[in-house]
Amino acid sequence: MGNANCCSISKPPQVSSKDEEYIDTSDEAPKGVSVHCISTSLLEEVQQINLSLDSKIYEIEDLHSDSHGVIRSKGANTICPEDGRLGLSYVDALEGDDNVGTANIMLSYSWSYSIQDIASTLVDYCTNHNLDPKRTYVWICCLCINQHQVAESMKNKSDAVTFEDFRDIFHQRVTKIGHIVAMFAPWTQPLYLTRIWCVFEFYTANENKNCKVTITMPPDEKKAFLNAMENSSEGIDQLYSFLAKTKVENAQASVEEDRVRILKLIENGPGYDTLNHAVNDCLRDWLKQVVFGSGRDFISYGEKDQSLQLFEKALDIHKVIHGEEHESTATTYNSIGVNLKHLERFDEAIDAYSKAAMIREKVLGKNSPECASTYNNLGSLYSKMNRYSDGLEQFQKALDIRKHALGKMHADVANSYSNIGGALYQLGRYKEAQIEHKKG
Repeated sequence: MGNANCCSISKPPQVSSKDEEYIDTSDEAPKGVSVHCISTSLLEEVQQINLSLDSKIYEIEDLHSDSHGVIRSKGANTICPEDGRLGLSYVDALEGDDNVGTANIMLSYSWSYSIQDIASTLVDYCTNHNLDPKRTYVWICCLCINQHQVAESMKNKSDAVTFEDFRDIFHQRVTKIGHIVAMFAPWTQPLYLTRIWCVFEFYTANENKNCKVTITMPPDEKKAFLNAMENSSEGIDQLYSFLAKTKVENAQASVEEDRVRILKLIENGPGYDTLNHAVNDCLRDWLKQVVFGSGRDFISYGEKDQSLQLFEKALDIHKVIHGEEHESTATTYNSIGVNLKHLERFDEAIDAYSKAAMIREKVLGKNSPECASTYNNLGSLYSKMNRYSDGLEQFQKALDIRKHALGKMHADVANSYSNIGGALYQLGRYKEAQIEHKKG
């Protein structure tokens, strides 16, 4: 649900065509348009009226015009059962399971995005999550709200729905669908985060325990973002700085009355600081996951310097979000240790692993499998440095924990026996080494 403001519920004559949303108060589970339909039929319909696929949503459907665009044309000649008047919503004009079904995601976006970017983002989302585009149904306001009714209300200068009603309806819809996909573009300064409706939606969805929120980008934006991360950390710093400055009180709306009413609602509810903190934490957590995941990708590509740079940036973000004493921070220290080991910066690697171990001992307990994993990593590092006695000590600590926590038949226990055997062999204790290897 989203447009340049994500939506608007004030008096229609004040609202631009790209910002207005008519609220459907039906109690039925909302229908959605399949990603397949959006990425094929809808794009074909745009081209059939000689519009570019770079056209914005408000360009393919101008609600100020009496002439129907792509969206209103779809159901223009059918009576709407809701009001008995001519004109269906786009989604209600569709037939067949490959095109329409119960929505399983809601797209939160801007009407200033191009139809091509929206379609490619959704296709990319399906690809990345192994979803069938023909069975992934999207509730998207421009297609699932009856735009005939919106245009009529604008023309007649009639009221839409009260602000309070909208808040309740939005909450119900989010709960029913259970998953919002927020579309960020451009990646350097997402327009989404400058619009008060979008920020308010994002917060509301994140605070709803029954709703999952996924942040995504158009493929070209994502590629540019990843390229920026590969070349330097400046791009990450730029985005991080922008995310950190996200404040709902600075966000804009096409209708000032909407902005004032949202801010009043926030003042009387969570308050600016609480909302901003919650939104910023979520955004940082998303960026942290992207950066951390990219760091692991670079390791697999053999790009160890770039990987280390990304892990160090992820560590900074972890510390801001979680503080030093948190398992996520420990995991990042551990990944930094792995990277430094590959780069043969051994003393720094020992320091990183040791910090991971200290955090995990305090947060998870000294007998946790995670601690054992860190001890095992330290043992491998010491062995690579030919410090086999130190390595043996760490391998033994890992084994003791793993036998207790995982059971003697676990694969990690076998791995520990093998590591101990290897260290003993290097120390010239061949008989003991043979015994340990047999246990593994």
